[in-house]
Amino acid sequence: MTPLVSHGPGDPPLEDHTDSNTKKEKVSMTSGKGKMCPSQKQNGWNLCAHRWLKQIKTNGTMDEFCIYYSSLDEEQRKEYDNEVNTLSCASATGMFYVLA
Repeated sequence: MTPLVSHGPGDPPLEDHTDSNTKKEKVSMTSGKGKMCPSQKQNGWNLCAHRWLKQIKTNGTMDEFCIYYSSLDEEQRKEYDNEVNTLSCASATGMFYVLA
């Protein structure tokens, strides 16, 4: 397996799991073979997907993202959810932050 660069503190080292039979979560697209395209819905899954596409795997597929996301532990996923809530509250009060 080839190690990849992690996008932030607290995230596990990224590895190429293309041959893995890892359980996929929250698959909302009909096919995992195409390019990953997160929806505009504000949740931790989509925030993580946007960052993954921007910083890790620009042309990543849904299958690849599902493998990555399922490698995160519950605490890491919760951090994404909490950050989305913080960003949503900030935008509601007129404070804007750039998702990176």
